[in-house]
Order: sequence, then C-alpha cells, then structure tokens
Amino acid sequence: FYEIVGLGMRLLPPLVRPQQHRIEFLGDSITAGYCNLCEQEPSPAAESYASSWPTLVCEQLDAECHAVAWSGYGMVKNCCGGDTVMSDIWLRTLASTPSDDASDPHGTTATNIWNFKSWIPDAVVINLGSNDGLTGSREELIPAYNATYLDLVKSAAVAYGEQTHFFLACGPQRNSYCDPVRWIIGQANAIGIKATFLDHRGFECPESCCEHPGADQDRQMAESTVKQVKAAMGWSVWSIYM
Repeated sequence: FYEIVGLGMRLLPPLVRPQQHRIEFLGDSITAGYCNLCEQEPSPAAESYASSWPTLVCEQLDAECHAVAWSGYGMVKNCCGGDTVMSDIWLRTLASTPSDDASDPHGTTATNIWNFKSWIPDAVVINLGSNDGLTGSREELIPAYNATYLDLVKSAAVAYGEQTHFFLACGPQRNSYCDPVRWIIGQANAIGIKATFLDHRGFECPESCCEHPGADQDRQMAESTVKQVKAAMGWSVWSIYM
C-alpha cells in the first residue's frame, strides 16, 4: 500500500467510542464469502467479504472482529489437497508463512506464532467441517476431527480465559459434521468451557453462487447468528450502545 489519491478526500478522525464487543471467526469458504456475488465464474472478483455473514454480524453487534477463513480448508482434511489445515493456520500471525522445516506442513516459524494474549475475544465463532467431509470414505476422519477440534477449543479457552464463549456451527452447505460438533460441545461443557451450537442449517446454497451462500443468504445467516449469539451472551440493543 502506498497512497490513495482523489478529489475532495479528507482524513477522518478515529472512532471515539470503542466497539463494545470482540468476536473471532474461524472458518472456510462459507465464512470467507466465497462466490457470494453469484452469477459469475469463481474468482476473487466473485467474492465479497464485506457482504459476508461475519461482517454483517459484527456490524449489527457493534463488534470489533478478527477472522481467519480460507476456502477449501478443513479442521483436519482439506477438500481439494494440501496438508496444511485450518487448525494449523489458526496458530499463525501470517497464514501463509510455513515452517522452516519443509517436511512439516503443519508448523510455522517461531516468530510467526500468534500472541493470543494480544487480543482476547468475548466470543469465538467456528464453522469448520464442510471440507473435512466426514461421510463415506472420510467417515474414518471423525476421531481425528473430534480430537483436533476439541484441542483447539481447549487451547483457545486457556489462552482467552473462562469468560470467552464458543459458538460451534454446522451448515449450511453440509450437515455431516453436526453430530461431531455437538459431541465436542458436550465435552467442552463438561470441563467448564462455555460452548453453544450455532445452527447454520437450512440456508440455501444456490448453484448460481457455486453452491455457496450468496449475499442474500449471508444476510439471512447474519440475522440468525446475531439472534443466537445475543441470546447466549445476554447481549441486547441497550447493552451494545450504552
């Protein structure tokens, strides 16, 4: 980035009122807004994170947000190749910085490990499992998926503290990981971690949007997510703006 040049431009003052909440998102193409502009060939031009459901959730909840989302990636297995998975990416400051050891696809450099104490969210929203599959020949991945997912939640809970609430989602593209997600929630709750099922099922994934949620569905998902998060967190319109 160098500069922006244009007529009538001026520097605006920084936001005086800090945003009331912090939310972290971890996901795949569903979270990234892949192909949500629809009616065109899949490409970066067909994707708008500004129109994605996480962005809309943050706007509606007046939240400062961090998002880690990479299309095609899974918790333990990607849809379309590659050995680095989202449970690896979550630990990194720069997602694409690999390990110094070329034989280690899961690691990264020591200086690229994210400092989890530098930004602590009130809520963590995770939707990973569509690319893992977990049906047919991939059903054998369920134990690894469960263990890796639960370890990630436990590690995040230790790093962020007991006040952070986890929302573990399933849907809308596939429902094959819903039961494993519910199992992980049960295990997390049993050791005192606040975890809630976030229902993303039932939203259309049109063929014209590469069988992903389009901008219209992103708006619907955002409205549903806001209701579910507010109910679990006890947030209200008044608590957001007071």
